Amino acid sequence: MTPADLVAIAARLLNVDTPQALALVDLPAAEAALNEAALNKPTLDEAGPGDGTKGGAAIERQAAALLVALIRHRPFARANRQVALLATLQLVSERGWDLDLRPARAARDLIDAIAAGTTDQAAVTAWIAPRLRSPERPDMSKKHAHLTGRAQNVVVAARSAAVTMGHNYVGTEHLLLGLLDAGGIGGEALDRLELTPEEVRGAIEEIVGYGSDACSGEPHLTPRSKKVLDLARREAKRLRRDQVGSEHILLAILREGEGLAAQILHARKGLDRVAIVRTVMDLIRAEDAPSRGRRRTYILAELEQVFEENERLHAEVDRLRALLRRHGIEPESRSA
Repeated sequence: MTPADLVAIAARLLNVDTPQALALVDLPAAEAALNEAALNKPTLDEAGPGDGTKGGAAIERQAAALLVALIRHRPFARANRQVALLATLQLVSERGWDLDLRPARAARDLIDAIAAGTTDQAAVTAWIAPRLRSPERPDMSKKHAHLTGRAQNVVVAARSAAVTMGHNYVGTEHLLLGLLDAGGIGGEALDRLELTPEEVRGAIEEIVGYGSDACSGEPHLTPRSKKVLDLARREAKRLRRDQVGSEHILLAILREGEGLAAQILHARKGLDRVAIVRTVMDLIRAEDAPSRGRRRTYILAELEQVFEENERLHAEVDRLRALLRRHGIEPESRSA
């Protein structure tokens, strides 16, 4: 999360445009709050409640840290408490969880206590933890009808990579390893750009580390990995394919842009988005001569994405505002 995300939330909450929202924000205070919450940086793929990892905390601690920091630093001159609560709800939602604020009186009492300095972050974490609602975890043993055989192999290889590293989840970094292992156009593109599995594993070990215990049960897809697979379907549709191939998964990792896989790709010299997309499209063109039309379609779709992402952000903030109302908290209130 960044100050820009907070400004977007405030703009929609108060029904003002971005310049007006910027006039209300104390940017140094916003930066200080996000730094204190350790969220003003690219995020790793998400852990669930209690699943702390090297470089990341369990979601209840992240949510508590953000809520406390935003209320205490008070970056907004208007509706700061509502912005803080919406930002916390958005953080939880992005991690694939839901936070039950009922009864509304309890949520208001908690926020009052944070503002008054009569409760600490540990107490807020304890308040949030039992109110988190777990998402449904998909059965990864089931075949994905919309994936090609090669793309299914990517998911299987990703799960295997997670188990090997002692992780009880399948993050985008594991999907990246799956691409390198399963081959196909996605894997071949990475191979042409001289990215190796050993290099990716080294980056994962440095950032996340290996799990301390053997995994019990099947690793679950993180919300970010599920988002990548959903985006891969859109990439396939843009390129007029009926099924998702490994190349679409790679393009989706780039489009999602915030997962650990994208961080690893962006950090490596010579692996910028343009170079990867060009390599993928060249391989598609070599495999299928009529794909020139697909490449043109993809370039036009890149422009459309700007408008789609803007609509998505507006829809998400509207959803969060509606969630506040369901819990008896009026988002239009100007109280800070």
